[in-house]
Amino acid sequence: MPLRELLKESYRRRTFGLSSLFADAVPPDLDSLANASRCHCPALFLMSRADRVVPPEHQHRVIDAYSGPAMVLDVAGGHDERTLMPEDEMRYRAALESLLAACGG
Repeated sequence: MPLRELLKESYRRRTFGLSSLFADAVPPDLDSLANASRCHCPALFLMSRADRVVPPEHQHRVIDAYSGPAMVLDVAGGHDERTLMPEDEMRYRAALESLLAACGG
């Protein structure tokens, strides 16, 4: 998740601006946008449509910053959903098989 951006933008309203005070304290090592731009291996991103912790537009920021080949699987559910819906599970399995094939596995 783009933590700095979430604190400055999404959580600002919820915290009456207090979260933006902590945004600049996020260590550079936790900058997911910068880290994504340095990654080049194939990746599978699971994007939760109903995520209220990391809204989809912020998930897309990381995906868009990613430098390597990426597959995006848009799934039902919220943040850290532990169980995929049956139709999402089949798509997830197919995406993993495709990713493994791309990696020579």
